[in-house]
Amino acid sequence: MTLRALAGMLGFAAILLVFGWILLWAAGIARSRRDGLRAAGLALFLAWATTGLVVTFELVLGLRTTVVEIVAGQAIVALGALVVSRRIAPMEHPRSRFGRSWLGTGSAAVLSLYVLGLLGPAIFPQGIANSESWSQWLVKAKVIYHFGLDTGVGGYTSQQNGSYPPLDPGLESATWHFAGKPDFLLLPFMHWIVFASFLGGVAFLLAPRVRPALLWPPLALLVLTPNLPTVVGSSLGEEMVAMFVGMAALFATMWLLDDEPRWLALGSVFFAAATLTKSEGLVMSLIFTILVAVAARRLRALVLVAAPIVVEIPWKIWQKTNHVPPTFSYDWNRLLHPDQLWARTDYITYGARSLLGQTFAPSHWLIVLPVVLALGALAVARRNALAFVAIGFPLLTFLAFELTYWVGADVCTWEPGTPCTHTWRDIEWLVGLSANRLPIYFVVVAALLLPLLLRELADRSQAT
Repeated sequence: MTLRALAGMLGFAAILLVFGWILLWAAGIARSRRDGLRAAGLALFLAWATTGLVVTFELVLGLRTTVVEIVAGQAIVALGALVVSRRIAPMEHPRSRFGRSWLGTGSAAVLSLYVLGLLGPAIFPQGIANSESWSQWLVKAKVIYHFGLDTGVGGYTSQQNGSYPPLDPGLESATWHFAGKPDFLLLPFMHWIVFASFLGGVAFLLAPRVRPALLWPPLALLVLTPNLPTVVGSSLGEEMVAMFVGMAALFATMWLLDDEPRWLALGSVFFAAATLTKSEGLVMSLIFTILVAVAARRLRALVLVAAPIVVEIPWKIWQKTNHVPPTFSYDWNRLLHPDQLWARTDYITYGARSLLGQTFAPSHWLIVLPVVLALGALAVARRNALAFVAIGFPLLTFLAFELTYWVGADVCTWEPGTPCTHTWRDIEWLVGLSANRLPIYFVVVAALLLPLLLRELADRSQAT
């Protein structure tokens, strides 16, 4: 990594931080210097997601998303936020529930040291190991860097999964523009900054609500999961979707508990970013928002439900205008003909075994999800809305993924144009790759909701 590239990426991070501070100031969340410093992680991560939305819409409009265009888009959004801020009162933050706790302090120290330990490999990476990163996400980023959303031969839409929205590779391309060159080995450092800001944002939001002994151990448990380092900095789409959905889920849950409109608005931003990153982001955003809407029984919840649908419309229009077919096709008629279920039994059963085995394997994701499900079961007995969402999300998401194995069209995309013969090679290609990565969604959301569940149960036990 050259000094020029390092300075460029640090400059990009600084611009993101200022942009995020403006957005949080406009929302009334950080209008003092003290709150601004404490909310630095949330500010940067919010700016990262918002910049992703800006880049996506600029690409759809035919722009190349150079440094000038990116900063101009950020400035327009910031100006709009400042105009709206005139009607928004400052938010009163309760005092953080930080106190003396050996468990909390120790867990915070472990988390901090582990994240700092990831900095060395991020600055001096040996390479990006995942083959799908090279075959799909990084190639798309380089195409966007040079040509934008080119639909010609070798362009964006002719790459693998060319119908996926361009938010993630668009942000990679933006990082290169600031760094001055499209060097793949520069990206892990930017990903480390984003991941650290994500954790900082979560801590800022939960610290006033949860005692240190209940806040830091779940976050430490999350970063210590064996499979997480294989995703962070990998440039896989799952990396950003997991963080976007996780932060959106946290905001939506806080709104469910507080009925604070600001949480509703910020949650919508992250649901929108997840939707424009990958198709799974749309699925999980709709599942979580519908669960929150049902639990809240308030009309405002429709804002959450509408956000992922609304931002998907411009991308669908662009696809239709440029005659871009969907990457995957689904035979929805199978839902009307259960007799066809037999032909997909191998896909469904293998998918269930693989997904459950990966999710609940301590050697992969420790015990994050089992703990949340167990605590959620205790809280469900008390008709707790938080428990309803915490249990409902992994259950419905699991069923949604299983549904795709049922209605997926008989096309083997590992060998385009070749019909599937339902051999184990076909099944492993469709199911195996996804089952290895999908658990990160369950685990990240569960880890962020775990402190709130622990607090809920602790408060209720004290009340009785």
